[in-house]
Amino acid sequence: MKVLGLCLLAVVLLLGLVAVTSQGIWQQPGYYPPEPPQTPGQGPGYLPAQPPVYGPGQGTPPRVPGQGAPPHGGPPHGAPPPGAPTQRPGPAIPKPPINVKFLVLGAGASGLQAAQTLISKGETDILVLEAAETYGGRIRDVPFAGVRVEAGADSPRPMSQSFDSSVKGLGGRMRVHKPNWQSMNMVSEEGVTNLSSVAYQTHAWPRIAYTVREGLNLAEELLESHDSDMSVRAAFQSLGWFPTAPLDKTLEWLHFDYKLGDVPGAASLKSHRFDAPELIVQRGPNANPHLHVTEQRGFKSYFDANFLLMTDPASRDKILFNKEVVEVNYGSPDHVTVTCRDGSVYQAEWVICTFSLGVLQRQMVKFTPGFPGWKTRELNRFVMGAHTKVFMEFPNTFWGSREFLLRVSDRRGHFPLFVDLGTRIPELRRSDRHVLMAEISGDEARRIDAQTTQETSREMMRVLRRLFKFSIPEPLAVHVSGWNSNPLTMGSHSLWTPALNINCFHKIQSRLGRLLFAGEHTSLYFSGHIQGALESGEREGNNAYLCSTGGTCPAWSEGVSCACSGTPPPQFSSASRAKPKMLKLGLGFAVMVSAVIRLLNV
Repeated sequence: MKVLGLCLLAVVLLLGLVAVTSQGIWQQPGYYPPEPPQTPGQGPGYLPAQPPVYGPGQGTPPRVPGQGAPPHGGPPHGAPPPGAPTQRPGPAIPKPPINVKFLVLGAGASGLQAAQTLISKGETDILVLEAAETYGGRIRDVPFAGVRVEAGADSPRPMSQSFDSSVKGLGGRMRVHKPNWQSMNMVSEEGVTNLSSVAYQTHAWPRIAYTVREGLNLAEELLESHDSDMSVRAAFQSLGWFPTAPLDKTLEWLHFDYKLGDVPGAASLKSHRFDAPELIVQRGPNANPHLHVTEQRGFKSYFDANFLLMTDPASRDKILFNKEVVEVNYGSPDHVTVTCRDGSVYQAEWVICTFSLGVLQRQMVKFTPGFPGWKTRELNRFVMGAHTKVFMEFPNTFWGSREFLLRVSDRRGHFPLFVDLGTRIPELRRSDRHVLMAEISGDEARRIDAQTTQETSREMMRVLRRLFKFSIPEPLAVHVSGWNSNPLTMGSHSLWTPALNINCFHKIQSRLGRLLFAGEHTSLYFSGHIQGALESGEREGNNAYLCSTGGTCPAWSEGVSCACSGTPPPQFSSASRAKPKMLKLGLGFAVMVSAVIRLLNV
């Protein structure tokens, strides 16, 4: 019996050896088969960019002279025209690579600043790849009703920071508008117009302003007591703020969601503790509200006025448009390879990626190898905020002479704010054009961007006809900004959640090999703002230069604790964590050996 048992044990050990070796355990120490590369999210839902929808017989609004054609890289809206593809075409056959020292992916604020920083250090071997046909990223103006309107960011924020001061310093070279929040009608969804007096009688304005200010101040208590983070909603509730009435819900939206792009329950209290001056709507003669850019050369003309990259023709030629990146291969120790949809290939010693947080979260671009777990997890601790603008041109200004129309509804965030652009853009008044802009945020903005422009137009007209009891005309033209469905952005701006840890933020900023990361979401103090995008571009431009010249070039490494000081706790890494299949194999092998040993003892 023992001889039989020994024979069985030998067979089991031999089979186990073969099985284990076939799974790669007995390969080089620490080796772990790479995860499959991330796949680009180019599902069939993508439609080619559509122009604004126009009413019967109206045609296209006249183009401003010298402003060029309407952009075609914007968000998809509406059904595709006959014969149009239902999704982006696949990548063309790759061409021989173009070699360059520095490659910047994206010509938004962070990408332009990164390139400008490298140029200021004397570097000339630089290229910038931009998927759209123009620069500026989420700073974008479009032609509408014979003028240029800002479909993206239109306000230099945060206030009193360098970017805001720089825009103000341009003086007459960039026209800005100071909004008058006193010029506002507050109307119920059924058209009742006396809600402004109700808001004053019930002290609704000062109550919400106090809640926002004191709620964000609670963050200081958390920091001083080393307490964990909480949501802004939890802080508001700690102060006894429970908005249930439609008026309270609407005013909370105006003082929070309107600027941050999502609900208080999604936002981190600690990270937004400095945002009270940004969020509180200031009214009255001494108010200092956010300025809105109405410059007809576009908000992006800020870059033309400040960056040598844009004023020097030789430097400006370094920006290549209509270069949609489909794959970034950073696996080589001495270069990064970037492939574009048109088949062009670029190899660079150092690459600065400025893709938006939404593009990275949704894996719209293929990275090879895939991001390590610590990078992916940290990126997904953010929420990509949503802010949508709907522009509608009408034959007349039927909504009155006020700048703002605040719609009070029990359905929180459903078409809450309308703005008369005629009060901001004098060219509209001079040409007798009438444009009403709706601003929506959060889940309502995501829902609107997921439907067609025609559906959005019909929905908005139903809302307006409930507000105004008299007959109102159909719109002549409609344009939806659609950042949340645009495959180049997948959202408007980043928003910190309580899941983010400030001590771990360098994971967001850390390079992967020769691939560096910039963008507003990588800014520790100004994420979600243009100031943050500029700061991140300068940071990574400097980092790329230091890395290329043998200077300090740190990177995050797996297994290091960032949550607290002292001895880091033991952590699993991708090299040490066994796959479920391997765990099952080991368990089965152990059971077989145990059975044979019991047989030997018989």
